Amino acid sequence: MDTYTTLMLTVVPSKIIDEFLSYYPQNIAESIFQIAVAIATVGTYLVFLNQFMADKIGRKTLLAITVFGMGIASFLVSISGNIIQYAIFLFFLYIFFSSDIWVIYINEETKPGKRAFWTNFILVGGVIGALLVPTFRSIFITETTSNWRGMTYFAIILAIPLGFLILFTFKETSKYSELKREQTTHKDKQNLLKRNLKCIFSTAHKKEFISILIISFLVGLNYLFVNIGESYLANNSSLTDSEINIVVYAISFSVIFGYLFTGYIADKYGRRILLYFYSLLMPISIL
Repeated sequence: MDTYTTLMLTVVPSKIIDEFLSYYPQNIAESIFQIAVAIATVGTYLVFLNQFMADKIGRKTLLAITVFGMGIASFLVSISGNIIQYAIFLFFLYIFFSSDIWVIYINEETKPGKRAFWTNFILVGGVIGALLVPTFRSIFITETTSNWRGMTYFAIILAIPLGFLILFTFKETSKYSELKREQTTHKDKQNLLKRNLKCIFSTAHKKEFISILIISFLVGLNYLFVNIGESYLANNSSLTDSEINIVVYAISFSVIFGYLFTGYIADKYGRRILLYFYSLLMPISIL
C-alpha cells in the first residue's frame, strides 16, 4: 500500500492538469502543478517525528495510524475540487506514505547482517503495489475514458481492513516493550525529541549524515523532475495512453530490479559502494 500510494498519482499528472489547469497554456499549467506538488512534499519533512512518535505511542499504533492516514488522505485527494485542495490533501498523503514505520520494525527485529536484505525484500513485496499502478492506470485511463481519481480507490478500500488487521494481530517490537519497562523521569520524556535530534549530529558519523541529507535534497529535486514525466509523454510525444501504460510497466519492473540489487549489494559489499554508484548513476539517467 505504501508503494502504491507513493506512485499512484505520479502516472496521471497530465489528467490532473487537464482537469484543474486546462485554462492555462500547457507550460504554465505544468509549472503551477509542479509548485503544488513541491508545496505538498513539505509533508515528507515531518518524517523526523517518526522515532519520537514511535517511542511515545508504540510502533504498532503508529503503523495503524499511518495506514488509516493513507486511506483517508487518498479519499480527500479523490474529492479535490481544484488545484489548491489537491495540494493540501496531497500534503497529508505525503506525511503518511513517507513515514516508513516498517523500517523501524526491521531495524529492531532482524539481525544486523540481514537488515538490508529484509528491508529490500519487503520493498519487493511492495512491488505488487508498483505493478498495480500501471494495471489500474490501464483501467481508468484509456483513449476513450479518463478517471484519474480512480487511481485512489484501491488505497481507500485497502486501508480499512489493513488498519484493523494491524491493530488486532500485530505485536509490538521487543525494543518498544523494553522501553515501556524502563522507568524514565518526566523531564526525560519532555526532552526525548530534542535528545533524538541532537544525537543524530553528535555521533561519530556526523559527516555521513550531512552527506546523506544533501543526497536526499538532490533526490527530492529529481523527484519533481520525474513527477512531470507522464505529462511530457502525454503532451510532447506521439504515444497513446496504452503505450504510456507500457512505459509505466517497464518502470515498475526496473523498480523491482533496483530493490533486489540494492539489498544484495548492501549486505555483501556495504552501503558506501551503493552511495557512490547511485550518485554517479543519477545525473547520467537524467541526461
